[in-house]
Amino acid sequence: MDEQYVTHIVLQQYRSSSSYSEWETVAASHLGIGAIRHLHTLGLIEGKEVGGELRYSEEEVTQLRLIRRLQRDLSINLAGVEVILRLLKRLEALQQELEQERNQKRITSMRATDFAEAAMRAWEAIDMKALASLLSDDFVGRGLLPQPVRKAQFLGFMQAIMMAMPDWSFHDRFLDEGPVTEQGEKVFFITQITGTHTCDLILPDIPVIPPTGTKISLPYRHLEYFVNEKTIMTLTADFSPNALEEILAQMGMVFPW
Repeated sequence: MDEQYVTHIVLQQYRSSSSYSEWETVAASHLGIGAIRHLHTLGLIEGKEVGGELRYSEEEVTQLRLIRRLQRDLSINLAGVEVILRLLKRLEALQQELEQERNQKRITSMRATDFAEAAMRAWEAIDMKALASLLSDDFVGRGLLPQPVRKAQFLGFMQAIMMAMPDWSFHDRFLDEGPVTEQGEKVFFITQITGTHTCDLILPDIPVIPPTGTKISLPYRHLEYFVNEKTIMTLTADFSPNALEEILAQMGMVFPW
C-alpha cells in the first residue's frame, strides 16, 4: 500500500512538470472540453501536439484557471476575457523588454569597467598577451608619451616601464561611468602610480637609463577608458605634460627633445 502511494505521488509530480492531455487539462482547470477547444481555436492557448495528441503546458493550465475565475467570479464574458488576456500578454512582453534593456545597460556598464580594470591588472602583471587582447586594433593612447601612441607603441611602452619598475602599481579607484551609447561607454578612474626603478629603462630615442633605485610616486591622475563592445578603443590620461616626463622628472632627468 505504501509503495503504491509513493508511486502515485511521483507520477503526479512528473505530469505537472511536463504537460497535460486534454482530459487532464479538463480536470486541472475545471473547464469543459468544449470550452478548452474553443479557447484553443481562438488562440488563447496553443497546446503542443505530442504523438498525435494535443497536450497543454503548466502555464496554459494556469491561464485556463484564470479564465475560469474571470468568468465565474467577475462575470466577464468570453470576448472580455480574450481582451484581458491579450492585454496581460502584451503587458508581460513590455515588462520583459524593459527588463532586458535594463539588464543590457547594466551588463554593458559592468563590461566597460571590468575591461578597464583588467587592462590595469594585466599591465601590473606584465601580461602582454592579456593586455593586447583587451585593446582594439586601432587603439589610441593619449597622455602617456609626448605624442599619441597606437597599440604596438603602447604595449612597448608598458613593457619597458614594467621591466624597469617591476613593482609598478596604479593604486586605481573607480570614479564614474559615462552613458552607454551605440559607440560605447566611457569609464573613469583616479590613480596614484608608484614604482621603484630597479632595472634598466630602455625606450626608443633616449639613452638607456640604468637603475637609480628611485621610488616613483606620481600625483593623483585621471584615466579615461573608452570601451566599445569587447575592446578598449582609447585611453586618455591627464599626466602633465605626459606620463614619461613625469617619471623622468622624479628621477631628476629631463626628456631629451
